[in-house]
Amino acid sequence: MFFNVSFKTDFGYNNNDKQNGIKQNTPVVTPKTVDDVKKDKGDIWGNSSTILDIGAGIYGALETTATPGDQWLGKNGKYYNNSWGGNQYTGSRVGAFEAASNYKWAGRVALGAGIIISGVKTYNAYQLDGRHFGYNTQYTAISATGGIVGGWAGAEAGAATGAAIGVWFWGAGAVPGAIIGGFIGGFSGGYIGSSVGENSVNYYHNK
Repeated sequence: MFFNVSFKTDFGYNNNDKQNGIKQNTPVVTPKTVDDVKKDKGDIWGNSSTILDIGAGIYGALETTATPGDQWLGKNGKYYNNSWGGNQYTGSRVGAFEAASNYKWAGRVALGAGIIISGVKTYNAYQLDGRHFGYNTQYTAISATGGIVGGWAGAEAGAATGAAIGVWFWGAGAVPGAIIGGFIGGFSGGYIGSSVGENSVNYYHNK
């Protein structure tokens, strides 16, 4: 005499019929998401990308701070017209333009490195989706893009504000003010940009 016995466990097992009426006690495996991987290993790539995005924005703002329009920033923290070359007290106009050029290239390197890291993160998500442009890939790609744009824009705006405050109010100087303001603005902008991108993808997928 045969008995058709079904049972349940509390161990995440799937007791659906597989073949010949025999219950197959097979574990149910839930695919991991990007957030699961972050919790398991920590978001090292994400943190590095955020820092680089902020750095790119700060360097871009420092370039503008050193040579805004038809002026250049002297070592005494004051601005002078490009028609004047400077002296031993102000530093030279050439030195200001060289500094601006160095800031520009440093910003490009930081931005490029941030884009590469974002590409690696997106590829890892693509692998997680079984080599399909699925939820994880979309989530990571749009989050990274939002973080890059938001971090860069926030850093530039924050650095410009910080430079102005440093010159006119704190007396700390344009460059220190730009670095402080750029970091705060870049962090805030990157966070907002990433969040907007992530929430958009979640909304599209009803998550």
